[in-house]
Amino acid sequence: LHSRLRTLYPLLMLNIYNACLTYSYSPQEWKESRVILLPKPNKPPHLPSSYRPICINSILGKVLEKLVYNRVYHFLHINNLLHPRQFGFTHKTSAPAALVQVKNIINSQISAQKKAIIISLDITNAFNTLWTPFILEYLKRHNLPRNLYLLLQTLLTDRTIIYLTQSAPVSFQATLGSPQGSPLSPLLWNILISSLLDITFPANVHIQAFADDITLIISGKTRLQIETTANKTLQMIHTWSTQHHIQFNPSKSNFILIGKHYLKRPPTIKLGTHNIRHTHELKILGVIFDHKLSFLPHTTYLRNKIYQHTIALSSFSGIHWGFSPKHFRDLYTRSLERIITYGAPVFFSSTPHSHLMRKLISIQRIPLLKICKAFSTVSNASINILTNILPIEHTLNREIALFHLF
Repeated sequence: LHSRLRTLYPLLMLNIYNACLTYSYSPQEWKESRVILLPKPNKPPHLPSSYRPICINSILGKVLEKLVYNRVYHFLHINNLLHPRQFGFTHKTSAPAALVQVKNIINSQISAQKKAIIISLDITNAFNTLWTPFILEYLKRHNLPRNLYLLLQTLLTDRTIIYLTQSAPVSFQATLGSPQGSPLSPLLWNILISSLLDITFPANVHIQAFADDITLIISGKTRLQIETTANKTLQMIHTWSTQHHIQFNPSKSNFILIGKHYLKRPPTIKLGTHNIRHTHELKILGVIFDHKLSFLPHTTYLRNKIYQHTIALSSFSGIHWGFSPKHFRDLYTRSLERIITYGAPVFFSSTPHSHLMRKLISIQRIPLLKICKAFSTVSNASINILTNILPIEHTLNREIALFHLF
C-alpha cells in the first residue's frame, strides 16, 4: 500500500510524514495492531505463557516509526548516550564482538592470576514489560528535541491491540511494553538497559549486554571474594529491576567457573531470594563456554547440528537423483559453513588444540561426503579437492581475519 501510494502520489506521502514530524501527530489507526497467537512447541495449551503473540501493525505507521527511530538514534549517537557495552541493536557491533569481549576479559583475569565466573541472566518477557515512562523521562532529561519527544510520546500511548475471536473482535489498550513489531522497540530497550550498564558496580565486575542477554564476569583471588562480590552485584541488579519493572528468571540464569578451582564447591550466588544454578557449560549467544575454555562441548554441539541438517538435506538427494553436487555445495557454503564458522574468533585460534582441530575436520567431513557422493573411506585431503572447498582450518582463519579487518 505504501509503495503504491508513493508511486501514484509521491508528494502526498512526503507531505503527510513531514506534517506528522512537525506537529508530533500520529493517526490513531496507525497505532492499532492485530495480534496472532502462535503456540510454543511442547507447551501446555491452557497456559497463556504457552503462546507467542505476534502483532501485525500498520505499514504506514511503521514507516513513521522508522523515521522517528532514525532521528532518535542519531540524537543518542551524537550525544554519546548509546552505551558501548550494549552490543545488540547498535550500529557497527555484532554478537561475535560481544563474545570476543567476554573471552578477552576472562583471559585478562586469568593472566592476572585471578579466578573468574561468568553469569548469564535471563529476563522474562523483556520487550513486553518495558516501562515506557522511564524511556520518556530519560529522553526528556537529555533534551530530546520537543517535536520528537511529543511524537514519541504519542506513539507510545493509546495503542490498541485487536484479537480476532470466533465470535467477534476483542480490543484492549496496551499500557505496558514496547510496540510489538515496531522499529522503535530495539532502540527503546537499549535506552532502558543503558541505565543498568551505567551502574557503578564493585571492582572486578564486568557487565555487558546483547539485546536482552545480560552477561557478567566477576573475578577475585578467593572463592569468598568472588561470592561476596557476585551477591553484592546481583543485589544491585535486583534493586534496579524492581525500580524499572523488569523481572529476571532465576531458573534460566546460570553461572560457570573458569578454571579447575572450586569445582567441588562452587560459590553460592543469589538473585533476590533464588539461587543461580552452577553449570559446567554455559551457552552465550550461540557459543558454548566450558570451564577450561577448550570449546570442545561447542564442537560437539556443532557436530550434532550439522549432522541433523545434513540428514535433512539428504532426503532431497540420492546417488543418482535429487540435488546435484553444485546445488549441495551452494547449500553448504551459504548455510552449513556459516553455522560452523559462527563465533570463530572466540573458539578458534591460529594454533588450535589438536583435539579441537580433529573434531572440526570431522564436522566438515559430514556434508562434504554428501556433496561429492564419495565412499566414507575417502581421505580428508581428497574430499576437499573433490568438492573444491577449503579445509575448515583455512575457512575459520579467513573468518577471523575478516572479523578483525572490519
